[in-house]
Amino acid sequence: MDFDFPMLKQEIKTAAMQAFDEMNKTCQDDRVIAFALYSDEGAMTVCPAVNTEAHLDGIVESDPEHALYYKFEPAEWRFEGQGAEEGFGAICAKLRSFILTEEPSARHESGRFVTFREALYETCIEALEELVRSGIFSSVVGRDIIVLFAVSDYEFETDAYMRMIRRLNADDTIRKECAAYVKEWSV
Repeated sequence: MDFDFPMLKQEIKTAAMQAFDEMNKTCQDDRVIAFALYSDEGAMTVCPAVNTEAHLDGIVESDPEHALYYKFEPAEWRFEGQGAEEGFGAICAKLRSFILTEEPSARHESGRFVTFREALYETCIEALEELVRSGIFSSVVGRDIIVLFAVSDYEFETDAYMRMIRRLNADDTIRKECAAYVKEWSV
């Protein structure tokens, strides 16, 4: 497999920082409480998602029984796929091009494709982990926020998901709430 994952990680970090900054500025009157990167099972996308306190409060008020789902599911967040559109667009174009030209067996779940997909997911998690360690999120908003990686139409093994949560979130409250979410929703 001839794909430059270290370069991709830098591109993801740059786009993620830009997206977070853009969405934080957009939400001046609403506290940003979560940032995620998400991909798809076909490994052709990487996109950002951001949630805000008012959005979460509003959706939970109308459906309190599913509060943890709304808190930890980026598809339910206020901004999905917004921010750093040019940077993430270039990343997605690169991934699609590789999958469609270099990895035609992707549709067949070949060993090569699975290896590529897992490397992409790990690259996204590593990029987020480096951003968390640099303090980029907490320094901008003044507190810890939920940080995670998700994949649409794909279920992580519970242990793998919780390892990712621990890597990206030092806050014990976030970890405990996410563990309750996983137990309830079987991520």
